Amino acid sequence: MSSNDKISGGQHNYGGVRGNVNSGSGNQYNSYYTNANRPRDRLFANVPPMPKYVLGRDPLIATICQRLVTEGNTAVTAIDGKPGVGKTTLATRLAYNVGLLDHFSAGILWASLGPTPDVDTILGQWGDALGCDVRTLADPAAKAARLQDYLPDKPLLLILDDVWQPQAADLLLKVTAPNCAYLLTSREPRIADDFDFATAPLVVDDLPEAEAVALLIALCPKAASQRDSLARLARLVGCLPLALTLIGAALRERIIAPSQTDAAIVAMEQQWLTLPDRQRGHTIERALALSLDALPDEAHRAAFAQLAAFAPKPTSFSFAAARAVCQCDDDSSINLLVRRGLLEQLPDNPERLTLHQSLHALAHARCADLPAARRAHADFYLELMNADRDDWQIIEPEWEQIQPAWGWVSSTPDAEVLVLPYIWAARRFLNMRGYWRDEIAWIERGIDAARAAGNLKDEAPLLSNLGWVYDALGDKQQALAYFQQALPISQQIGNRAMEAGTLNNIGAVYDALGDKQQALAYYQQALPIHRQVGNRAGEATTLNNIGMVY
Repeated sequence: MSSNDKISGGQHNYGGVRGNVNSGSGNQYNSYYTNANRPRDRLFANVPPMPKYVLGRDPLIATICQRLVTEGNTAVTAIDGKPGVGKTTLATRLAYNVGLLDHFSAGILWASLGPTPDVDTILGQWGDALGCDVRTLADPAAKAARLQDYLPDKPLLLILDDVWQPQAADLLLKVTAPNCAYLLTSREPRIADDFDFATAPLVVDDLPEAEAVALLIALCPKAASQRDSLARLARLVGCLPLALTLIGAALRERIIAPSQTDAAIVAMEQQWLTLPDRQRGHTIERALALSLDALPDEAHRAAFAQLAAFAPKPTSFSFAAARAVCQCDDDSSINLLVRRGLLEQLPDNPERLTLHQSLHALAHARCADLPAARRAHADFYLELMNADRDDWQIIEPEWEQIQPAWGWVSSTPDAEVLVLPYIWAARRFLNMRGYWRDEIAWIERGIDAARAAGNLKDEAPLLSNLGWVYDALGDKQQALAYFQQALPISQQIGNRAMEAGTLNNIGAVYDALGDKQQALAYYQQALPIHRQVGNRAGEATTLNNIGMVY
């Protein structure tokens, strides 16, 4: 990538964000809303909570803000940098920036993408925020086109965070209007080059040493008197925000009195220098390894490694999920990981946890039995869904963990036994939330599993459900094909109630296609079966359908 602008430096404030923060830098983009006092009269879809610590970077923030408000309809600014440098934190601060929100008075739509982006879900969430139900559309491009009609007339900012795949970002960039501007973050320089930006991408650089020291002091106030020692340690970790966060958390654990600061830092430096050369060549790897190896014992390190089963930040998970996957009897190990900075609590919901992508990679590398961790993860979320399949509001916050659990279950031969239980547990949720593409993929995988096992009892209702989904999507011919596959199987296994329901569904499709005689014939086949099995509700529905035909 050429012609990148590299910006860092300046005087900044640190500490917990409890009100507007003014850096004193003199520009109009130096104040922030908190999680509690952000404007409620505008869109704020999927935006993460404001970070606990403000990391400075005022000149860079001012430059980005200026670009976004002046480049007009095509303003697209890419932030590019290495892992752990704070790109997502920077983008989140921009989302709470008073000056930027004053300009983008319609609000913000945020998309967290990552290596496996779920564009369908993001478009559905944006549609919910805009009051536009796009879940009945199967094609993401059609969803994006529909959303355009619902975009407000006032300026709107769309933030695409952690872009790994240009194709996913390109689909979301189709949601556009004259007053829209876009901000992209990515760790890959080539990603920025795939888009026709109006200006050169900006590079998020390491923190200047003074800012790095200020962050360490914010994390460990008892070390404030030892600035020179902190500066030495900051240089050792390359002044990377993620590394500094881990080091600061470790210092906070070790230092009881300010006089212990220098000894604690020296001990950490000695640990650092004993790391293998291959790790000492990469700052993030060094900091991660140091933090993990500094845990009290192998049991705590094993608990951390089990976290590899979870989807990483920006997705979150509960303490109960962490206990189940880490095989902990209580929260003591989880709490220690939080105190050491290896796990984060959400600023606006301390009951939920999240794992940085780089820490997730470390957990993955250290996990001795990843299949067992993933099985525990899948079992936990299966039990959660089965607790109340009809309460989508319980399942919705966990959906971004359930999806990777399903991905593992559906692609792992040893987990084949969980495929059908997962489908039946999630079916109502998928249906109620209109996740049609997901539901089609899940059911198709279930049909394969049922056929491989010769399981006609599950194959018939899965075929019928797939027909229902296509019917809801308006594809009547596909719906008819699946209902007609389900009918003889329901007859073969002697499930009269399912036979009657399928006959009724076939009649409804013919009715919608305008073939009233065929519809009537199928309804009249269904009616006596409903009566035979005592299904009064089914009987009433079919009688009503016959009446509608006449």
